[in-house]
Amino acid sequence: MKSFVLYIIMCVSVLSVNAQTLTEKAENAYSADKYSEAISIYNEIARTEGVSSDLYYNIGNAYYKSGQLGKAVLFYERALLLDPNNDDAKINLDFVRTKLVDKMQFSENIVDSAVKSFKNLMSPNGWAVTGIVAFLLLLAAVAVYFFNNNVLLRKIGFFSGFAFVILCIVANVMAVKAADALTDGRYAVVIKNASVLSTSPREPRSKAEEAFILHEGTKVEMLDSVVIKVDSVAQKWCDVKADDTHRAWINSADIEKI
Repeated sequence: MKSFVLYIIMCVSVLSVNAQTLTEKAENAYSADKYSEAISIYNEIARTEGVSSDLYYNIGNAYYKSGQLGKAVLFYERALLLDPNNDDAKINLDFVRTKLVDKMQFSENIVDSAVKSFKNLMSPNGWAVTGIVAFLLLLAAVAVYFFNNNVLLRKIGFFSGFAFVILCIVANVMAVKAADALTDGRYAVVIKNASVLSTSPREPRSKAEEAFILHEGTKVEMLDSVVIKVDSVAQKWCDVKADDTHRAWINSADIEKI
């Protein structure tokens, strides 16, 4: 039993050292301006140790330094998806957007914008923990109300119980919304330098079939997709919106899901 525990400790230690070594290698490659190498190592960390907001942020930085603005936007967006309060990712994403060719953006009504901002105050886990704590406090408030003879304490238990019910409901709703955002899969980023969108789900055959051009880094909403065969080769085309007025078909190879 003792040797088994020792073996487990050694395995964990080796994994920790390996992870630390990979991180150090990535940081050293980045510092030496070897951005492609840094990206490769960061991706290896993602495969072996799992992803995180900070890891995606670092990958975004490496892509930006290597001049790949589309990929930089993609990974900053992914970083914010995991942690909406990652201020470094927010700042860098806003900065990169000033360098993009396309200045398109989706409009939001005041209510949707307010709900989104409120939801982004915490991660899904943060909202879930808040909901659990609110429920436990609700139970405590109910206990104070039913098992206490002091009138003042009973009033405190009664009204605080209502407050904790509301907090519990709101926290659970926000936790569900935040979790749904992680698996939404509707949004993507153009990673090709310039992509010609079509009025039909196929390569434009004439100028009349060319809808408009999107450049790397532009965020799009995917509405639908179809698979067609061209010379026996399957191609997937996505019906996307770049803003409230621009909608057309784009080759799925030109975009990558956030």
